[in-house]
Amino acid sequence: SIPLVFDDPVYGTNELTFTDFMAPGIILTIVHSMALGYSAMIIIIERNEGLLDRTWVAGVTPSEFSLAHFLVSLVVNLLQVIVTLVFMILVFQVPAEGSIVWIFLLTMLQGISGTTIGLIISAVCETQQDATQIALGIFYPNLILSGIIWPIESMPLALRYISYCLPQTFACEAMRGILLRGWGITYMPVWRGYVVTIAWIVAT
Repeated sequence: SIPLVFDDPVYGTNELTFTDFMAPGIILTIVHSMALGYSAMIIIIERNEGLLDRTWVAGVTPSEFSLAHFLVSLVVNLLQVIVTLVFMILVFQVPAEGSIVWIFLLTMLQGISGTTIGLIISAVCETQQDATQIALGIFYPNLILSGIIWPIESMPLALRYISYCLPQTFACEAMRGILLRGWGITYMPVWRGYVVTIAWIVAT
């Protein structure tokens, strides 16, 4: 016999499934991507329909215009977060050992991060096709390199450094710690996820 004794786990079971590993990242990816896709089309649609010119003529300042779209996107994010968490935790029975408040707050911050990135895309792009291509170009690296499907520890070193620069890598690790281990904000992997997400919001 091997010189190791395996006791009962503190959290979860001895047989964790791949679903348990992926679920925290999938929650964040759904909210982040939906917020990014929604906000990436807002200004483009208004510009193409002529509503943006009418807004400027009416005397609306760029800061007021951006704030209005941000607040509308915030309400949409709130609904998306609630629906996503209800389905993932209550319907699909994803383990949730930690506080639902921290889970909700991190998911909401990821939605806001997606909104800010999407607003930049919509301000830069001229057509919906361009915005869609850029949004997809952001979505796939996030999904593949953020540790959602493939663990960061098993990636090549160069890809690992790229992964650290993505907005969902540390947030995914934090969400996994809250959901599966019941960690609170005092644990470094958890508060680091919040700090990086807020930094992305402020930077964009």
